[in-house]
Amino acid sequence: MLRGDQALHGGDPGRPARGVGVDLVATDPSLLPTPTLAAKIKGLKNVQHIYEITGDHDVAVLVTADRMEGVNATLDEIRT
Repeated sequence: MLRGDQALHGGDPGRPARGVGVDLVATDPSLLPTPTLAAKIKGLKNVQHIYEITGDHDVAVLVTADRMEGVNATLDEIRT
């Protein structure tokens, strides 16, 4: 298992750190069904994994990019 700092470096401390982010997204299924939302998010740049979940949120999204700016841009796109 990789520690958090190892995950940021891809397991190699000599490698530059990558940006990693997780976003929990809630939707109103009567306006936008969860599978439709998940499919839309899946097509965005830097989205690595997407999970439909239960509870207060409907979708969990794992985003990675070479820099945090790329992660933030993707997270901003998800929120719009």
